[in-house]
Amino acid sequence: MTSAKGYMDHALLGRVQVTVNRRARRYTARWKGTQLNLTAPPMCTTREIREVLDHLAPRLLASRPGPLRFIPGHHIGFDGFTLYVESLREPGKIGFRYIRDSAGDFHPVLGLSADVDTSRPEIQRQLASYMPRIARPIAIRILLPLAESISGRLGANPARWEIGRGAHRLGTCGSDRVISLSSMCIYLPQRLREYIICHELAHLTHFDHSAAFHELCSRYCGGDGDARRAELKAYSWPVPRP
Repeated sequence: MTSAKGYMDHALLGRVQVTVNRRARRYTARWKGTQLNLTAPPMCTTREIREVLDHLAPRLLASRPGPLRFIPGHHIGFDGFTLYVESLREPGKIGFRYIRDSAGDFHPVLGLSADVDTSRPEIQRQLASYMPRIARPIAIRILLPLAESISGRLGANPARWEIGRGAHRLGTCGSDRVISLSSMCIYLPQRLREYIICHELAHLTHFDHSAAFHELCSRYCGGDGDARRAELKAYSWPVPRP
């Protein structure tokens, strides 16, 4: 086991998810929607974590994103599909369905009742739980063919590809050479989807994050792997993420 997770309440930052990772060498904090995640090194203490949060609080509060809002009648365009938002008549209802366009491609439709306040944290969490489920059939249609095309071009072939249900890890490569891609990848732009795929393909050769791994991953990405990795870290998700 490389990490352990828990929560800590902070007077200014609210409920913070704390992950103690034995591979971490320093504290890092990042917003995922309205949820603040803090990664801490091993052997840390509760007091140290609170002191770090107190020190980082001004900067983190300044960069805290507002709640993601979905408005019936609006839509969000992604590479290869569109997420539509519609109004539901039944009070307190959230749901989703799919529609097909004239070309036969299907798109997800998120339904919300007029009385559902999407800025509320509990509604944000509920919406976040829907996002991987909404994404899965789209990922099978879009992400798997992309992954197979890239692996074929590079000559780096896993035992098989899978679409995973996880949301925090966007890709994994097992010792059995099976690569799993999170359905959440479809909410990324195309070049970042490609980066996730190339990242996992590089793990077929280097099962670590060594300099040799990053060099191979960058080569798979056409030489700009480091730039894409930075873009992914800075990416502002247009949908709530679990």
